[in-house]
Amino acid sequence: MSYSVLAAGYDPLTRDVNYEELAGYLAGRLGGRGVPEGGLLLDLACGTGSLACALAERGYEVIGVDSSPDMLSVAQSKAYDVSDTQPRPVFIMQDMRSLDLYGTVAGAVCTLDGLNHILDEDGFDEVLRRLALFIEPGGCLVFDINTPCKLRGLDGHAFLDEAEREGIFCAW
Repeated sequence: MSYSVLAAGYDPLTRDVNYEELAGYLAGRLGGRGVPEGGLLLDLACGTGSLACALAERGYEVIGVDSSPDMLSVAQSKAYDVSDTQPRPVFIMQDMRSLDLYGTVAGAVCTLDGLNHILDEDGFDEVLRRLALFIEPGGCLVFDINTPCKLRGLDGHAFLDEAEREGIFCAW
């Protein structure tokens, strides 16, 4: 899926997501599974980097991975706003099915239905296999996903989102 057009309008369309609150929730879930605050985290399908930056502000070292250069360009510009007392996220352009890090991470997150972009079972299995290679033993993966049951329940519904000030209109 190409995000070259969507990258500029993604943040206004997701303004209802409280990334600081989400980062707090994820920190609690990760900490409860033994991932230390300040540990190295992977933000898979990181998009424009809002969550990666919020996690960095909480003291985590963050590697953000996304397949869209346009989304990562926005993410990289946000990284400069991370407090000078915290490590800035590092962003890498990769397809999650071919994830290849230079070492292991204490934990990983994949939010806002990032895994729903994998449309076949083999691809999904490969993402999980790759994550198993790079998450340290005892580490943790926290993700969300839209299930087929939920998506069937949306059949026949249209959703409109607009960010008038930004001149953006999205229908799906």
